[in-house]
This record gives sequence, C-alpha cells and structure tokens, in this order.
Amino acid sequence: MQVFNNNVVLAERGADRAVLLGRGIGFGRAAGAAVQESAVQEHFRAGGLQPPEHLARLIAELNPEIIALARELAENAQFMCDVEIPDSTVIAMADHIRFSIDRAAQGIRMPNPLRWEVSQFYPREYSFGLKALGHIRKAAGVSLPEEEAISLALHIVNAQFAQNSAQNTMTRTAQLTSLLSQVFDVIETALPNHEIDRDSTAAARFVTHLRYLLQRMIGRGRDPHQVEDAMLSLSTKVADEYPVAYNIAGKVIMMLQMELDTNCSDDEVVYLSLHIARLMRTPR
Repeated sequence: MQVFNNNVVLAERGADRAVLLGRGIGFGRAAGAAVQESAVQEHFRAGGLQPPEHLARLIAELNPEIIALARELAENAQFMCDVEIPDSTVIAMADHIRFSIDRAAQGIRMPNPLRWEVSQFYPREYSFGLKALGHIRKAAGVSLPEEEAISLALHIVNAQFAQNSAQNTMTRTAQLTSLLSQVFDVIETALPNHEIDRDSTAAARFVTHLRYLLQRMIGRGRDPHQVEDAMLSLSTKVADEYPVAYNIAGKVIMMLQMELDTNCSDDEVVYLSLHIARLMRTPR
C-alpha cells in the first residue's frame, strides 16, 4: 500500500492496482501495510496508459464530495448516452468541475469554440451536459455557464472514442469534433448552390458514419486493409453514378488523412460517396 493522504491510498492485489478512497483509510498507515476492506468507500482503476500513481495524486487533491458528484454524473451519462464511463473519466470530470467552480467564484468565463459542433454532432452528450449543470447547481449551489456543458459533453465523447483507442485524449476529441465540422465545410464549398441541412436525418446518419470512419482511420494508422475486388467494381459504379459526390468524398478523405496523419482504404471513399449523395438529395 502507498499512502497519498489520510483518505487516499494506492493498493495492489497480485497484478491488480487500484486507488482506494475512504475516510481515514490511510491515517497512520505505513507503506506496505494491508488495507482494511471495511474502510474502502470508493475504488478507481487508471486503465489505458494513465499510471495509477498519477490518478492517485489527482484524487488526493479533490474533495470527496466532488468525486461523488462526478460519479453520479457518470452514471447518468451511461444511461443517457449508452457508453461505458471509465474511472479515469470520472476523475477527469471531477477535476474539471472543481476548476469550473473555482472559475465561477472568480467571475471567469471560458468561451468554448465547439458549441455548435457539439450541440449538432453529439446531441445526447450535449443534453447530458446541460442536465449536468442543473445537477451541479443543486449539489454544489453554483450556477456554471453553458460553455461548461460543452466541456462535460466532450468528456463523454472522449470516453466513447477511448473504448476503441486507449491513446485518445480530450485534445484528440476536440480535434475530431472540429474535423466533423470541417467535413461539412468541404462539402458545402464544393456545392456552392446547395446548402446542406445539418439538422436533417440524412445529416445525422452522415455524422454517425463519419464518427465510425474516424475511429477506423485512427485504429488502422498508416496500414489500411486490402480492398476486395467486388468493392473495386462497386467503386467504379459509384463514381459513374455519383461523380460529384465521389469527387467530394475523395477531397474529404484526403483532408482527413492529412489531419490525422493516417492512410485510408479506397472502399471508404465508396461508402462516403453514397452518404454525400444522400445529403445532396435532401431538400433544404
């Protein structure tokens, strides 16, 4: 056992290491001592690439009530957004809430440039963020600005991406969210006389496809899979039937490859072309 303060210790059982939280769990305890299980109120596992020591230090700096609040919000997010929330995200949210409350007390308001993108591309997560503000107001007595709902929503989006890649960070999540908006910008630039209805059902399906496309591109890195012959034949057919959409899809894929520093297989252009063609058919 490694003691971080009276209420936080890092313990191990075989190869399993976890941060344990409990009132007085570390008081007067020496390094290597056994943990009394009856004293454990919460336990957290770092997961991914985060060292358990780093998680323990962060937890030791947080008010247990803020951690409990973040845990409640994470449980709400799991229900509302159908996503598993790892312990590391719970603590990241708690840390964010702490600083948000401190900023509110100082009258500091942080603008968030991703307001439109998050509200449009992640409606469930954004709805969670707005409800979380109400929950925080009741629990902590502090009214946070709407910009904080965006940041809380991004924590949940990040957890979704993290399910497929342990190396995702909030910075990467913000980058991917911005990329979704850039894709629409590329399409609308290529279609100056056709305004895309970003609130349409076709746009919603398109965004869902893009999110999985980005996950696949990140997961494959610079080693795309081999395209089947049947798909190559379909590619020619799609290019002939939807030449404009196919050309735009090529531009989008090229932009994504440059931004993500990765390669993409040719069949992704085919699928993307079909979604873009559907967008082009959607009336404004």
